Amino acid sequence: MEAQVRPLLRLAEPEQQVAAWATAVERAKGGQPSAPNVRKVVSEILHPAGTVEKPASRGQQRTDLFGRLKELIQQKKSWDEVRQVLTDLEPLM
Repeated sequence: MEAQVRPLLRLAEPEQQVAAWATAVERAKGGQPSAPNVRKVVSEILHPAGTVEKPASRGQQRTDLFGRLKELIQQKKSWDEVRQVLTDLEPLM
């Protein structure tokens, strides 16, 4: 389940996350959507009309993940969420 939900974190607004998940479930015909399908829906929201996403540099990825980590700590989120960001950050160090 985590793999399916993780791409939603790329969306800044909770409303976008809910809409993306609903679209992915709809495309899965009411079943649980796969992680690649959720990534596709998120990409479509972030880059409408087929615009191509330029891959973020390693430095930008680190900056984004540190920002996410800061948010999680400030919001006193679960250790599992913090650990996932740290796991994503590790190969970029």
